[in-house]
Amino acid sequence: MSCELSASDRGLLYGDGIFTTICFKGGALQLWPYHLERLQQGCRRLSIPEPGEEELLAQLEPFLSAGEDRVVKIIITRGTGGRGYSMPSEASPSVLISEHPLPGHYSQWRQHGIRLGVCRQHLGHQPMLAGLKTLNRLEQVLLKKELDDSGFDEALVLDLDAKVTEAVSANIFWRHQGQIYTPNLELSGVCGVMRRWVIELCEKYGRKVREVRACVEELAAADEIWLTNALLGIAPVREFTKRSYVDWSVSRWLQEQPCVALT
Repeated sequence: MSCELSASDRGLLYGDGIFTTICFKGGALQLWPYHLERLQQGCRRLSIPEPGEEELLAQLEPFLSAGEDRVVKIIITRGTGGRGYSMPSEASPSVLISEHPLPGHYSQWRQHGIRLGVCRQHLGHQPMLAGLKTLNRLEQVLLKKELDDSGFDEALVLDLDAKVTEAVSANIFWRHQGQIYTPNLELSGVCGVMRRWVIELCEKYGRKVREVRACVEELAAADEIWLTNALLGIAPVREFTKRSYVDWSVSRWLQEQPCVALT
């Protein structure tokens, strides 16, 4: 990591910070402009001084010298600030960078599709933090435990109104009668960079993506379902609610597109 974390750092004490996880592939940080914008917007929403691009790239440089593909993770916390919830008057953010191997099974998921279950536990509504990838991931920790015990590859997560929100570690899209849908994330969930890329790419080619609050039955009736995240890319769903999905036409088309920022 690029620095040590103090025992009084607010990221450790309160989950007071944000992070992003980047696929370093072919000698480049995939969708870097989206990751940078996500970090900066997250800092603004949390009133954390936002880092500049040059500053972050300078800290990233030692992690980019080796050529092998891998995961690069950036964590930004508010820094130290004493005991209590009050924000320090002059925050000095901590930036931590780490690298990890790419998940080996993701290539199999992209090629052969995944089996998707449904979690019993639901996500709470929190519009103040909806869309952000904050350091408070306890809901996801509990959901991942449920997924690990289920035998499924991934699992759908619903909100308190039993509406489709996301998967445990990915965003979700589906196609029904030619229209592409993805959940509205104004109440909960994470707006992933691959989610943004899919929406922008589809709209570039005249296929507007509708953001909706849908139930499980609507998703199950889809002609095609796929998951996205920055490391997974695009992975089609082959089985959901005991139904098989064999038409992966949009998923395969997305997989063939260059993964570059569009805006």
